[in-house]
Amino acid sequence: MEKLYCSGTSLKSLKLKGCTVLLNLECVENPKLQSLDITGCSSLLQAVKEPDNHEAGEENAIFTKSNIDQVINRKARLHFPVSCTLTANGAVLYAQSKSVAGCTITAGSVVYTGKALKPIPKVKYNGTALKKGVDFKVVSYKNNKKVGYGTVTIKGMGAYEGEAEGTFKILPKATRIKSVTGGKGKLTAKWTKVPGVAGYQIQISLKKDFSSGLKKMLSGASTTGKTLDELKTKGTYYVRVRAYHKIGKEYFWSAWSATKKVSVK
Repeated sequence: MEKLYCSGTSLKSLKLKGCTVLLNLECVENPKLQSLDITGCSSLLQAVKEPDNHEAGEENAIFTKSNIDQVINRKARLHFPVSCTLTANGAVLYAQSKSVAGCTITAGSVVYTGKALKPIPKVKYNGTALKKGVDFKVVSYKNNKKVGYGTVTIKGMGAYEGEAEGTFKILPKATRIKSVTGGKGKLTAKWTKVPGVAGYQIQISLKKDFSSGLKKMLSGASTTGKTLDELKTKGTYYVRVRAYHKIGKEYFWSAWSATKKVSVK
């Protein structure tokens, strides 16, 4: 159950969309509330009480959809609940808007393509997921082409208002190992060039899961090969490479390439 608390002192209109049940109302008189919209509601139980029928101490008055339609047509003043509890299945209360500035906005990470990237953000308000097109809309993206952090701006809709920003990571594209050759105490790996990166990291290991072994950083996007010599242990070596970019002190890593293996004598 989602609890929504609303001030009834200055509210002029109330909209309920797709509501199936509205429960537990504490009614107080609100002379400024002049319209009630229940578009898409299948039923509305224990709802608001029309003032000219209201008696002191009377609560949880029951209105059917046709009753409320009549009230709306007459544009009568209605009583409005100070606090209420709504079911979460499609109920939306437009009373006291919530700011999306209080939302958690995440868009994860995407891989560099050279084009503008527009991941759909996940938005939560107090742990409740908001729906795109119902509770918020995306209005803009910026810094969304190069490796680094992109920004997405959302705007509240319906019960939510204001604008807020979230960030997402743009990671380098993965490289592909073209060849690995082994020799006496050494191996040579060659891989494809990745645009827009600062360099690469090569890792070799005698273990398939890379739980131990050697990692070496190589600067320069055009550095697409490396020979590792003085390998004192003979056997089968596993090799993989990934690209990186650095902004300030932070590294942005690509996924590892597919693993290749080679025999070193």
